[in-house]
Amino acid sequence: PVLFVHGIGGTPVEFREMVAALDRRRFQAWVAYYPSGARLENLGRWMAQVFSRLRTRHRFEGAAVVAHSMGGLVSRAFLLDDWDRTKSTSVKT
Repeated sequence: PVLFVHGIGGTPVEFREMVAALDRRRFQAWVAYYPSGARLENLGRWMAQVFSRLRTRHRFEGAAVVAHSMGGLVSRAFLLDDWDRTKSTSVKT
């Protein structure tokens, strides 16, 4: 999976061209949509929980994150939370 995380005030639609250009034989596009006004810590924790469930359900070995602006901060919070809980290095940024 390649997880796309939008910036503040944005939506996953902003990644439309990148998702369309993705090699679908090798990658599966996933998008995160979060409320821009939510607290960063809460967003990171939420995203880590969702990602953990997806990792368990789909059993993928690795993933990549593409983030824009505030999405980078959200992704960083999620990755740090995920690392604290799992010590997993399955996500590449």
